[in-house]
Amino acid sequence: MLDTYGDDIGIGYDIGCTFGQIIRNSPLISAKAEASQLHVIVNSFHGYAHNRICQLEHHPLYQQGFRLEDLETMERVFSSSNSVSCSVRYASHFHWVQSIDLHLQQWDDDKYQELSKFILNNYRQALTIIYGSAVKSFMITLDISEDEFEKWLIAERDYLVNLSDEPEERVLACA
Repeated sequence: MLDTYGDDIGIGYDIGCTFGQIIRNSPLISAKAEASQLHVIVNSFHGYAHNRICQLEHHPLYQQGFRLEDLETMERVFSSSNSVSCSVRYASHFHWVQSIDLHLQQWDDDKYQELSKFILNNYRQALTIIYGSAVKSFMITLDISEDEFEKWLIAERDYLVNLSDEPEERVLACA
C-alpha cells in the first residue's frame, strides 16, 4: 500500500491501535511506514468501544484529515451482503459466487448513481461545520480559540496516561 498510494495515508481498522503497534515493531516495515507517515486508526464505531486513551490517540474524530470520515464503508458493504445469505445457503458454489457477484455489482451501480448527491451532502455538511455551527457560537461566547480544543485533548490524554489509580473519592462515589 505504501508503494501504491505514497506518503501520508491513513488506514482505518477495527483494531487499528494494536495493528499500528505491530507495524511500529515490525523490522520489515516499521522504517518505511514511519518515513511514509502512515497513520493507523480505529473506525469510528469500533473506536467508541476502546478505552479513552486509545480514542484520543486513534479515533478519526481526533485525527487531522479524518474528522468527518467514519471509515465504516466496508462494514456497510458486509452488512448489505447479509441479505444474500438466505438465497445462497443451499446453493452450489457457482450460484453462491454468482449471487455475491450480482449483489456487489448492484451495490456499485447504486453507489455510483448516488455519488453526486453524496458529495454535495458532504460539502454542505462541511460548510455547516465550518461556518454555521454551534461550536463557533460556543467559541465566541466563551472567548476561546480553536487551539484550546487541541490543548484540552492533550491535557486529557496527559491526565489519563499519568493516572495510576482512580482517585478514592471517585471510587467511593460510585459505590
